[in-house]
Amino acid sequence: MVVRRAGSAVPAVPAKPVAPRTPPAPRASPAARPAVGGDSFQAARTAKVALGDAGPPPFVKPAQGEWTLDTQGNRSDPVTMYVHGSLSQVEQALSQSGWTQADPAGLAANVRYVGAAAKEEVGKALSWAAQKVDGLATGIAGAFGIHLHPWTTPKPPDVPGVNKMPVSVQSYRGQKLVAAYEMNNDPLGGRDHLRIFATGQKDAQGNDVYAIAASRDTGIVFAPNHPESAFLFHAVQPDVGSERDLVLKNLQSTGSVSNVKTFNASYGAPSGIGEYVGDSKGYELTLG
Repeated sequence: MVVRRAGSAVPAVPAKPVAPRTPPAPRASPAARPAVGGDSFQAARTAKVALGDAGPPPFVKPAQGEWTLDTQGNRSDPVTMYVHGSLSQVEQALSQSGWTQADPAGLAANVRYVGAAAKEEVGKALSWAAQKVDGLATGIAGAFGIHLHPWTTPKPPDVPGVNKMPVSVQSYRGQKLVAAYEMNNDPLGGRDHLRIFATGQKDAQGNDVYAIAASRDTGIVFAPNHPESAFLFHAVQPDVGSERDLVLKNLQSTGSVSNVKTFNASYGAPSGIGEYVGDSKGYELTLG
């Protein structure tokens, strides 16, 4: 025990050195995850994939057939075409061969389409009725020896918006589609349509490579698992081979295809909506 004398000073205790604070490491920015919904293709067109300093990976044709996925993550459409070239080249060639860009999926676009489709179907009904009345009147007159010139039957109106029907949302390699195109749209009878996806890869010449999944709708069915499309879905033509060939033929008709290669790949069993590639064939083509 230490006894301190009266009046003596308390010895100073040396302070412990304080270590300098290390500033916290900067937090890495999270990679942007692609949205599977939305009312615009713009986000998918401008999305950047985190590739570091290496740049886009070179394009390698997949050994197995690839599929798009629906919003539940189920296989939907087979990818049967890979196109080397810019997105503007792909879209220009499609537009020149009669394809129309579809509206992005979303409530507003769906409402616009339903209104346009209703107008077109009413127009068809009126035209059909006029043809029947025309034929009936001509037949009755002929029975009495009177020969009438057939009336001029009105042509069903081309309602703007019908050929821009939104497509259901799908993804490919985790990325949202960058554009969708369609033609021969009949609101109740079906349409030809395709979706375009960025692979995020370039070929040896530095061209971007896009994947295309084309299929044909044949009618409308009730779809309880698809609230994003108002619980309506299209019945499909099971074998997509003819639709794939239609797209190639249309693109070649514009003179913009400089090279075509055919490849074979195993796509496995049909998708949940019944699509498959009967001949296991696909195309790789270059534009420009």
